[in-house]
Amino acid sequence: MERAEAIIAACRDTMLTTLEKIGGQSLICSWTRQDGSVVKLALEIRTSDQTTIGDAIRDMDDEEMARKLVPAVLALCDDGAPSEDTVRDWLERPQSDLKV
Repeated sequence: MERAEAIIAACRDTMLTTLEKIGGQSLICSWTRQDGSVVKLALEIRTSDQTTIGDAIRDMDDEEMARKLVPAVLALCDDGAPSEDTVRDWLERPQSDLKV
């Protein structure tokens, strides 16, 4: 098991280093297992002090949610119910993308 963990860590570090060197902001990889299930790996490069929309929501009080979050969620649903991936991507965007 230790060898597998070392291989995974080396692959992760190599992907992150490559992404940083090419100036990428994110990387999404998908693999199909032998049983047909699909696994998705999403990596995003951001500064450690960058707050995401998800982080901002966790820090909101009720009044701030009513003022900022409700309109943003309604806008997200303009074209119908968004997919789980769309919502996850939205939550991982920078807090500055949360329109007031």
